[in-house]
Amino acid sequence: MSAGGSHDGCYFFFLRKRHSNNLPHFEDRFGLTITPTTFEVMDDAHQEILFSNSHLAELTSFLDASPDSHFNLYLQDSRAQSFLFCHRPEDHHVLGIPYELLNDAKLLSAAKRLGAILGWGFHDAPPFDQIGEMRHTANAAHSIFRRYRKGQLIAAD
Repeated sequence: MSAGGSHDGCYFFFLRKRHSNNLPHFEDRFGLTITPTTFEVMDDAHQEILFSNSHLAELTSFLDASPDSHFNLYLQDSRAQSFLFCHRPEDHHVLGIPYELLNDAKLLSAAKRLGAILGWGFHDAPPFDQIGEMRHTANAAHSIFRRYRKGQLIAAD
């Protein structure tokens, strides 16, 4: 992080294998809530809605049964800061935490507690859709963000 706040609006993303306890664990760890809404899962290729419902349990059941699904779920903490919980293909979740909330000790602790496979910082945008793009970013030789891989925190260049 920089003293000038250049990482405001950025996220640190953690990639991990899908598991039904990931969302409740993430919510509990950061005290997060989900704004009630109607959740819609789209098939972008055919421009059709695959799922539309306002019940989170039904949404997560649908997504868990669809290992190649893409979906971004936005959550907030008590200070109204946005977090992301994303379903990605190849049976993975991506968890997004505001970058400015994480010093090195908190980042490493969160990565280990959340069972992260790898992690990377990124500007205010949802994570990549493909695992290969995530791995490439986490392994980038030059990055203004810290990265996490093989249980280690890699300093920003």
